[in-house]
Amino acid sequence: MAAATILANYFLHIPNWLPIAEHYIRCLLIFEYCYFLLQNDHSPAEQDVIPLAIKEYKGFNVATTVYPAVETAVQQYDHSVDELCQALLQVVLQNHVFLAWK
Repeated sequence: MAAATILANYFLHIPNWLPIAEHYIRCLLIFEYCYFLLQNDHSPAEQDVIPLAIKEYKGFNVATTVYPAVETAVQQYDHSVDELCQALLQVVLQNHVFLAWK
């Protein structure tokens, strides 16, 4: 959680950092799904994993739920880094691409 706190403290000092936080969460979800794909017995070739993960991410409409969830978290908890980190972590946990894939 220390890394998330450092990032949240950094973001809080940047005007209009909401798009940065959203992008960070999207990247985290996509890379997490890449890892999931590579663990599969029928995993695609390594060079195909990232494009496939991005395609799956877009196909499951996770992208449409991440931005509003991040925006809500920021509006509710921008006064407290600890609470904001917990809220952003919940956004990640609730939007695992591999949960939609099962």
